[in-house]
Amino acid sequence: MPVQREELAQLWREINREMHDSFRQAFSGYDHSPVTLILIRETAKEPGITISELARRAGIVKSHVSKLVDQLVQKGYFEKRPDPADQRLVRLYLTEHAAQIKAELEGQLLSVLNGIISEVPEHEVEAIVHGLRLLRSALQKSNEKVNT
Repeated sequence: MPVQREELAQLWREINREMHDSFRQAFSGYDHSPVTLILIRETAKEPGITISELARRAGIVKSHVSKLVDQLVQKGYFEKRPDPADQRLVRLYLTEHAAQIKAELEGQLLSVLNGIISEVPEHEVEAIVHGLRLLRSALQKSNEKVNT
């Protein structure tokens, strides 16, 4: 692998790790984790989502998502309802309270991201956006190959 590609791979790992650390720190004052926001966001996108589908989208083991959802049901963020067509399936829906939490957590996330981006010199932002778009496109193409 050429040196620049090796550095890209290393930078990618380091950025991923630093972003996780930043989000963990940002959420440390809350009774919620970044995973909570992921689950709430995905359920907001698709009301009635199943736990299995939610786990797949979040990239988290189903048993872990199931436990987290149970906790979020107890906190009043999610409702579980049986599927009218198949009583074996449980569908998830957000409560009004979850919408408030979603807005709060997204605000915290945006604050963290803005703080990070503010450290980047203005004249470099366009190049970074361009590079991230290229990476996103490459990831999408790679995922399409894997899924076909």
